[in-house]
Amino acid sequence: MNASLLASLALLSPSHDAEWPTWRGPTGNGLAASDARPPLTWSETENVRWKVELPGLGNSSPVVRGGRIYLTAAIDTSEVEEGRRVPAQPGPPSAGAQRFVVLALERASGALAWQTTVREATPHEKGHVTGSHASASITCAGERLVAFFGSHGLYVLDLEGKVQWSVDLGDMTTLAGFGEGSTPAVHADTVVVQWDEEQGSFVAAFELASGKERWRRARQTDSSWGSPTVALVGGKAQVILTGSDATRAYDLASGEPVWSAGGMSKNPVNTAVVADGLAFVMNNYQGDVIQAIDLASAQGTVDEEHGLLWSRKRDASYVPTPLVHDGRLYFLRDSVGLLNCVDAVTGEPRYLGARLEDARDVHASPIAAAGRIYVTARGGTTVVVRAGDAFEVLARNTLDDVFDATAAFVGDAIYLRGRSHLYCLAEPAAR
Repeated sequence: MNASLLASLALLSPSHDAEWPTWRGPTGNGLAASDARPPLTWSETENVRWKVELPGLGNSSPVVRGGRIYLTAAIDTSEVEEGRRVPAQPGPPSAGAQRFVVLALERASGALAWQTTVREATPHEKGHVTGSHASASITCAGERLVAFFGSHGLYVLDLEGKVQWSVDLGDMTTLAGFGEGSTPAVHADTVVVQWDEEQGSFVAAFELASGKERWRRARQTDSSWGSPTVALVGGKAQVILTGSDATRAYDLASGEPVWSAGGMSKNPVNTAVVADGLAFVMNNYQGDVIQAIDLASAQGTVDEEHGLLWSRKRDASYVPTPLVHDGRLYFLRDSVGLLNCVDAVTGEPRYLGARLEDARDVHASPIAAAGRIYVTARGGTTVVVRAGDAFEVLARNTLDDVFDATAAFVGDAIYLRGRSHLYCLAEPAAR
């Protein structure tokens, strides 16, 4: 890949002073900072700095800024009245009235700093058996927190939990009532919402400071669950969205279409990943599709002669978003513990179908940190693999919870959200 192509794209963090400002890290692509020092091993009795019970239920990932961790949750109001807790096992979210909350925890101890209720309502759809009514993750953009509850509103709060503005986008109708989970993208002063449903999909951009709608573009697609990805290509920001049948990019400033890559299979769940001038998209529902798109040459209709660098029709991931690290593309097969590694530029396999023992079902996205790849399974096991061309398991670690959220890696700690608890995993501090 030539130097001009590599220089043509850069991902910008939503906030330079946030250590883990959105799901999948400082650049939104699953890479921890170069100075991250996460533990290699842990259990319920080893390398747990603290563990705290969380209110309600949520699959949103923790984000970290300064001394605090920010999360969302949906609390069944009857649970509050009766003092009950959602059990730490698979099961559908409650169909009863919910209290939608944003909360901040102290990073040093896990103690609750504040909790803000942004809305109380009864969801019109029950949601998927593995889902929640609070699945979209917060993005920390400077002094603002962007929180999205789909049909229950888009909210921007300050760092002390005061709502600055909100927007109600109506009710989303999803395939089979499976629920919602797309996390908005934040770039500079713009918030982008992907609203893919059965009755009228669109993408819309809002002013971060005020909530004013800047543009809205109808989308020819049905339900999908990916999140927007913003990339800077040739000095201009574009937002990339997966969807049934096609992946599309829009100019961030105007909403005008930039390119469209056909061939995507139905109802994608994971999100486009951008690295080294390329965008990687994949899905395996009703057909395996993996595509690598050269963003410097992607204009109009993308095909083998115009921007499509390589493609593959097997082994694709469904729920977990893939990871690019040191020129290698890592991804799970379907949503199970079979890890694949291919050359990011050529698509040539390094290894395929490497079994991650005790990692049967995987919804969280893999994270690269300290020369390792961390894969967390729903059943509580995180398998740690050495980054590189050869498959080598370094550790298997198990906790007593159900995990769907992608972890945050900051400094010497991993912040891992389970169905019932938030864990801070770290080796004991040197004395």
